[in-house]
Amino acid sequence: MERYGDEFFEYRGRKLFIQYLPPWSIVDPTVLDDGAYPVLFSGSHDFREFLEQKVPVLDGRSIHDAYSEIRLFSN
Repeated sequence: MERYGDEFFEYRGRKLFIQYLPPWSIVDPTVLDDGAYPVLFSGSHDFREFLEQKVPVLDGRSIHDAYSEIRLFSN
């Protein structure tokens, strides 16, 4: 995964993306009425640490642990 810009991915049929707000966050790509995206998880400011954090939306797994089930795509 890249360190900069939004990274769109699918995990078990759910479309999500990583965004540096800051901190690094996992976001639902569905735009709300106010133009914002719902933040599902806010993690570390450090990218490497963020990849190892347990994330509820990834079934309690880290991005690193769930990577084999993550499919990157372009939005």
